[in-house]
Amino acid sequence: MYLPSDPKVWNEIAQDPLIKRPIFWLPIAFVILIPFLTDEDQIRTSLLVQQFVAALSYLVPSIDTWVQRSEFPSTTGFLFSIYWVLMPYYFLIFAGIKDKSEYVKIWRSTGWKRYFSPLILISIPLAYGLIFYFFAFPEESNCSHECIHRSPSLQNFWGICSVIGITSLSAEVFRWMKNFKAIYFSELQEGENT
Repeated sequence: MYLPSDPKVWNEIAQDPLIKRPIFWLPIAFVILIPFLTDEDQIRTSLLVQQFVAALSYLVPSIDTWVQRSEFPSTTGFLFSIYWVLMPYYFLIFAGIKDKSEYVKIWRSTGWKRYFSPLILISIPLAYGLIFYFFAFPEESNCSHECIHRSPSLQNFWGICSVIGITSLSAEVFRWMKNFKAIYFSELQEGENT
């Protein structure tokens, strides 16, 4: 995995106002702590949790597949159900980040590429979302490393990355559609914000 060595990159990330807000980190911290603060038996015997998981499993086919393949099925079902509940929350956070004038300026500065970028912009979250919705990682019979179906930490990592990735990309598509007219057909007026 490539980690940038330029301190400027890390400083820009650290200065991002979203990263500094607890509304971004609290749900992630809650989901990370679930496997450590609860026992498989506690989750399995909780009627409320089981109804919650059953309702979301009915709507999202991949949850059942994850549960069937996991060595801790109740915890896995609960985690993946929470990931799906967190998607609208993070979508709203990401969709409200940039004001219109700044967003339109960024799109207009790409020149001719702004006409082809939407193809990529729409296809990536769509593909990623469909994969997360329909599929779970296959079981590995001869797993010699850390296996995702045997590790709540890896499942948490996959789930959180998927939620953040799908919602941030979907929010980008939403902002693009919302500002379509300003990006392609009209002149941006100075000081225009929505």
